[in-house]
Amino acid sequence: YVVWLTVHGQNAFMNTDSTTTRLLLAAAGPITAIPLLLFASGARQIPLSVLGLLQYLSPTLQFLLGVWMFHEAFTPDRLVGFALIWA
Repeated sequence: YVVWLTVHGQNAFMNTDSTTTRLLLAAAGPITAIPLLLFASGARQIPLSVLGLLQYLSPTLQFLLGVWMFHEAFTPDRLVGFALIWA
C-alpha cells in the first residue's frame, strides 16, 4: 500500500525532497526489527524464570531513571500505572 501511494504521489512520508528523510524512513524497519530479533534469540537461551524477572526490571529501571535522573513528576496517576505494572 505504501509503495502504491508513493507511485501515485500521495505518500506524505516518502514523497519528500530530502534524501536523508527517505533513507531514515527506509532504515526504520530494520533498525526496529534487529533488536527485537536479538531479544527473541536471547530469550530462547535463558530460563523463563530469568526472562520473567528481566521483564519486571525494564519498567522499574525506566521509572528510576525518569524520577531521579530526569526529575520527572511522579503523580498519583503514574503511581497507579506503575502499581498495575508490578501487580
